[in-house]
Amino acid sequence: GTTQTEAINMRIVDVAGLSVGPDGDRWILSEASSCILRMRHGHEILRVAIATDHSLQPEGLAFDDHGNLIVVGEPNLLCMYQPKTSQ
Repeated sequence: GTTQTEAINMRIVDVAGLSVGPDGDRWILSEASSCILRMRHGHEILRVAIATDHSLQPEGLAFDDHGNLIVVGEPNLLCMYQPKTSQ
């Protein structure tokens, strides 16, 4: 639907994972494009490059109850990113 069209317009080669963050922003993971996009109201507000090599295959993303971003992939990969705090 809308997210797929937006991803195509942002030159994302594939969508490997999609999640909605605690603040309502949409997060899109693209293995082929080696990035994670954060979108608000249909506009890209953040693009994070993923350091990938041939052994790393990110396949999905989700948020936990504390707002941490979790990226999962193959083989047996789990990365957690914590939001910055003011402290």
